[in-house]
Amino acid sequence: MKNKKGFTLVELLAVIVVLAIIMIIAVPAVLDSMSSAKKGSFVVEARNVIRKGIEKYQADTLTSTQKKCYTVAELKIETGGKYSGKVVLEKKSGESEEDWHVYLTDKEYVVNGVTSAGLNTDSNITTGTTVSSTCS
Repeated sequence: MKNKKGFTLVELLAVIVVLAIIMIIAVPAVLDSMSSAKKGSFVVEARNVIRKGIEKYQADTLTSTQKKCYTVAELKIETGGKYSGKVVLEKKSGESEEDWHVYLTDKEYVVNGVTSAGLNTDSNITTGTTVSSTCS
């Protein structure tokens, strides 16, 4: 009798079933990690927009133009066209302090009027594409 080498159909099906089970378990975890990473990247970019807005405002006040609203394009941030929006210096009513608020979208996530500290809260970062503030 010849010694036949190879896998039987049952063995191949067993391997396919095991791989399918592993994928069922792993895919949701990977998708959650990817979503979390995208949101984290968005927060970093929003903080960068605020920082650049502060820098531009400080440079503008030295030359006596006190603009308080800058678009992402005006800040000359390299975003590859992915991000759009603006950063606005707003004085809160009844308070003497001024805060920078970012209105930014990457066509997946949106922040509307959130300060740098507010970017730590997931509820301030929503899904969508519409930025609500206009520069005046």
